[in-house]
Amino acid sequence: MKVERGDFSFQKWDEPFVVSSKFKTESYLEQAGNSMLFKVGDLIGAQSELYQEEERVYEIENLNNRGYLRKISVTIPDGYKIQNADDIIINEQVNEKDKVIYLFQSKYEINGNKLNIVIDEFYDEIYYPKDSFESFRKVINAAADFNKVTLILKAG
Repeated sequence: MKVERGDFSFQKWDEPFVVSSKFKTESYLEQAGNSMLFKVGDLIGAQSELYQEEERVYEIENLNNRGYLRKISVTIPDGYKIQNADDIIINEQVNEKDKVIYLFQSKYEINGNKLNIVIDEFYDEIYYPKDSFESFRKVINAAADFNKVTLILKAG
């Protein structure tokens, strides 16, 4: 694992904090006949969920603005093909005027035996009106939905 930060004095908050790692594990895999189930969503960890049915009472308040740019590269085992890769594709955003203020976007490409996933997630406003809660909730739940994505890798 490698951790990087351009400025450890924390004077430049717009510089990214980068964690890079390579690892081998079978903990995200399950055998299912001649297929494997790959719990790719688990790679980003547990996410907040806002699946409530009640009407929103208070304004939306985030503790802080934040963003995550995740780049995940997975080697597909020889002889296997991903059956449901499009389950990775999620795109929810909230726009205010001409600016995207909340976003969860995940996409992928396959090059040979490499699955490359890019997930861009950010929350650029601390306060948001409760009457616009539904659009905010969709972004939060998009991250939770990604966390549940399981890919089917079929042999042959």
